[in-house]
Amino acid sequence: MGAIALAALLVGAYSYWPAAQDRQPAIATTSTIAPVALPSAAASSPIALPLALAASTVPKKDLVKAPSQPNPIGSEGYGPHIERAHQGVDPKAAWQAVEWLFKCASHAGVEENWQATLDSGLLPKESAAMMTELLAKHRADAGRCQTVIAAHQALLPDLALKAMRGNIPGAAAAYAGGRNLDQLDPTLQTELQSAIRADAQAGDMQTLFSSFSSDEKWGLGYTERLGYMAAWIALQPPGHGQAVIEGQVQSGRFKMKPPSATQLAEAMLLAQKIYETASKARKPSGA
Repeated sequence: MGAIALAALLVGAYSYWPAAQDRQPAIATTSTIAPVALPSAAASSPIALPLALAASTVPKKDLVKAPSQPNPIGSEGYGPHIERAHQGVDPKAAWQAVEWLFKCASHAGVEENWQATLDSGLLPKESAAMMTELLAKHRADAGRCQTVIAAHQALLPDLALKAMRGNIPGAAAAYAGGRNLDQLDPTLQTELQSAIRADAQAGDMQTLFSSFSSDEKWGLGYTERLGYMAAWIALQPPGHGQAVIEGQVQSGRFKMKPPSATQLAEAMLLAQKIYETASKARKPSGA
């Protein structure tokens, strides 16, 4: 069965939606991969969650790569580098700073989540090996977060906006965060929605996840968000997207009603376009 056809089954299945509360207990027994627990720190922001789940849901080749650093970060930690990124004009440096800020804010919760997922013994072997490797790096990185203070976290919106205006995928979703876009300046609201849609339609995994998790805060249409969900599921390794969606339903984070047949069909057309665009972009040159 094709990836989009499978995604259609997943998002169209009535038992996966919060409205079907009486069916939720059965969800936990249908998946071969344990639903991923959501760390409380990561759950506070739509963009932090996909960063926290990246190791268990996205193939290694598809993880967002931080710009390479010419010199390793030493005992000074991330704090001074975040300050320099804020003062500078480089959108890549700004996005790197955003990723550091999210990582440091959710460090303890992510470690707990990854360790619990590993301890469950239910991840596929390759995914478990990937998560083990990243967990070791994550723990070694803890000291670098010690110089990141509240004043640095307050710089995140400016850094994300700078990255977005430098066309860094995912930056628009990072800036939007948990905001209601209709409370922003109308010009900025339009700019953000355009950037979010562009990133989602290009298949950026963080933006896809954040967009369908955003409730109605970002002003995205129901079938649009449903299409983003289907594309995100289809672009995952088999079973992974299903496990995360099940976890989201069980946690009560989703506020979407079950789709009608027409809504599902419209969403699948969008998902197919995103899937084809992203799949083509991922193919190596000449393949």
